Amino acid sequence: MHGHAAATQGSCAEAQDTAGRRVMGVARRALATRAAARPGLIWRVPAGWTLAQAASVPVAYATAYYALVARGRLQAGQAVLVHSGAGGVGLAALAIALRRGCEASPPLLTWSKGSEGACVRH
Repeated sequence: MHGHAAATQGSCAEAQDTAGRRVMGVARRALATRAAARPGLIWRVPAGWTLAQAASVPVAYATAYYALVARGRLQAGQAVLVHSGAGGVGLAALAIALRRGCEASPPLLTWSKGSEGACVRH
């Protein structure tokens, strides 16, 4: 993947690499008509994704990476409990932790009927 993306069409930006493929990524000074990014920080947009969907992925992964690796110094073999594991940042955190050789899971909740028929969270 070439390390250059061009943004056009104003607020509904179409990001493309130098080969014309739709890309998403992270770059410095990216709020411009052109942005240069390192090849490792640009990924192809999957078919069927809108640009809004694609734009949310790098931000979620950058947030999770910063929290777990840069600040939390996550090491292989550690256990990670990810609250809100179904959201963008939570899914990214689970993926990063698993990729780094950690045990990772969202909290599990169980429900049952209480004595008066109401649902009770355990």
